[in-house]
Amino acid sequence: MEIEREFKRKTLIKKKTRFRLIGRWNQILKDKKLAAAVKKLERQTNDFSDRNLTILFGYNGATEMIEALKYLQRSRKIVTDKNIKASLWTRDLPSVDLVVRTGGEPHWSAGFMMWLVANSQLYFTETLWPDFGTAELQRALRDYSKRERRFGK
Repeated sequence: MEIEREFKRKTLIKKKTRFRLIGRWNQILKDKKLAAAVKKLERQTNDFSDRNLTILFGYNGATEMIEALKYLQRSRKIVTDKNIKASLWTRDLPSVDLVVRTGGEPHWSAGFMMWLVANSQLYFTETLWPDFGTAELQRALRDYSKRERRFGK
């Protein structure tokens, strides 16, 4: 199991990389040992801020938003941009500047991190994910660098 190998290598700890698994992964993973390893690695790296390794597993943007709104309702907090952001599973992640979608069109967002990608630039490529490498990433970044950012305006 890769997470157990990570404990032995301690790469994330050496590089001060915060590890997070976001979504309903704990309802999907039936392996208690793996779930415990995930929680332990999250605890051990929780205070790191230099780098982040965030994996969305069992994640659905619509579910994330519904859970955030339910939390606000239960806690009787006013629904504001700030409170919604603070209630999301992805609350610690920064806004996304560029979303790269591989495999051509059509694409549906499925509500993917809807709060964080609201003002993102989108880049579509026919290249399939397994073949997406450095050259394709450089093309995406070159394309992005030529765009005017208007942030929803």
